[in-house]
Formats: sequence, C-alpha cells, structure tokens
Amino acid sequence: MGEHDFARTRTGKVDRKQLVAGYEQGTWSTVSNTLAEPASTPVESHSSLARISNRWCQVLGLEADSRSSAGFFDLGGDSLKFAEMIVTIEDEFGVQIPIQRFFENPVLSNLVALVDEARANDAESLGPGSGVVSVRQLMRRSETMLVTWNGDRLSDASLMVGANTTGTRIPVIWVCQSNHEFRTLAEALGPDQPLYGLRSLDKLVEIDELTSEILDTVSYRYLAEILSLHLDEPLVIGGNCSGAIIALAVARKARQFGSEPHPLVLLNWMFSFGRYDGPVVLLQGMDDSATFALKDWTDRPIDWR
Repeated sequence: MGEHDFARTRTGKVDRKQLVAGYEQGTWSTVSNTLAEPASTPVESHSSLARISNRWCQVLGLEADSRSSAGFFDLGGDSLKFAEMIVTIEDEFGVQIPIQRFFENPVLSNLVALVDEARANDAESLGPGSGVVSVRQLMRRSETMLVTWNGDRLSDASLMVGANTTGTRIPVIWVCQSNHEFRTLAEALGPDQPLYGLRSLDKLVEIDELTSEILDTVSYRYLAEILSLHLDEPLVIGGNCSGAIIALAVARKARQFGSEPHPLVLLNWMFSFGRYDGPVVLLQGMDDSATFALKDWTDRPIDWR
C-alpha cells in the first residue's frame, strides 16, 4: 500500500478520518505493494514440518534436521532472527502467522501448527514472496520485532507501545531502535510522563535505501496509530539516530492533518532529508560519533547562543 492508495478529500489531501478508521478496522494489519493469489493446494502437516524445520535451522544456525523441543530464544534466537523467521515462513507458505500466539510458545511444533491452521482456515493470504524485501515485509518485520517490547498496546498488531500512559504531562511519541532504549527513556522521564514508542527501521533497511515509498507508508501507518489515541492536547514527536528520520517523516504528515508536533525533537541528527518548517529541538549527546561537528579544535563544545 503506497501513498496513492489512501482515501482523499476533495482538495486531494489524505482523509484523516479514513486514515484512522482504516487502522481501527484492521486495514493496516498488513501493508503490501501487491498481493499475489494464494496457493490453492493445501500443505499437509508432515510437509510443513520438513520445510519449516529447514527454515528454523537456517535462521538459528543449527544443524539440518535438528528438531529440538527447546524454545526459539533458548536456541540463540533474538528479535531480529524472530522477525526473519516469521517473514520467511509467511512468504513461503502464503499465510499470516498470529505473532503473539507463536511468541507465547516459541517452539517448532507450535510454529508448524500455526502455519497448518492458517492454511486450513484460508487466513489472510500474502501470496508467495518474490525474494525482494518489500514495504510489506519491512512493516511485518517491524511488527514481529515489537512483540518483545514491553508496554501497553492498542491491539496485538499495533506497532506502538505505551509506558506511563496514566501520566498527566503532554504525551511524547518517540521513535527508537530497541525495547531497551524505550524502557530506559520511560524510566528516565518518570511515571507522570506518557511515552509512546515506535520502532525505527534500524537493521531492517539501510539509510541510503529509504525510498519515498517506504517513508510515506511507514509514516502514514505510524500517524494512524498516533491519531487513534484521540489525544486532544499537542504532541511532542521525536526520535534518536535513524529513528529521527522516521520522526521527521511522521511530523511532516502530522502537519498535513493539523496535528503539528510542539516541538519535533531530533536526537543525534546527522542526516539530510529535506526542509522542515515547524518548531524543532536538536539534541546531541556529547559522546556521539557525530558530535565533532559541534566542537571547536580544542575539543570544547561550541557555544551556539
């Protein structure tokens, strides 16, 4: 789904109500450029086991035909490998796996059962993969990796997690790289500061491969989730490192809907993704690799005031 697929107003702008409604109705549960027709031939359980077992071993670096009853994470899996496993299996079998159910019991036999169940029920078919990482695959991997993040969610398929959500201060939307970063920030800001975390595309796509299609699709999806919170007060939107790129893209879309962040906060910004005319706060950690640009020849910070 690209920007041209969104419902528009008479003036040609993306319709805010339809954007939020699409998210709440599950339209955003999968994002894809093109969806191939599902394979019509059912896959029997023993066939599924052999194929999935091979993928399981490849992703985890195990010996072929290793069918240990141990859990995925006990065998050396991490969130990135977890995402690779889910997306690879979904593309090969043309199904969508219920991530939360696999995460709750991440063993090979459960994965096989979930795939067979999805095929039998003719679940949302994604069609066979083309071998090319698509926007849909990026979003699906991001969704899969977020299952390990701790926080409140609007739904199992939500790409946003919340912390300190009962706090009374202006909510902060933050794009970062990991659950550790999110939880560390939530703890540092304190229980009265609502914080909503979104994941950057770090380790999913290289920065120089961030096309306008990727940024448009990701930012619209994230904005739909933000608007679905139905917050009446101004928002602070920000991000660190590559997360700041996504935060900038989301802020641009938010301005189109009359929800301009106050302000946009960019931490350790060292990129060039065009002009932004709204209020911006630039923060730079003194130990960051790009901070040399903010110091003089004696290695002292430059007073920009």
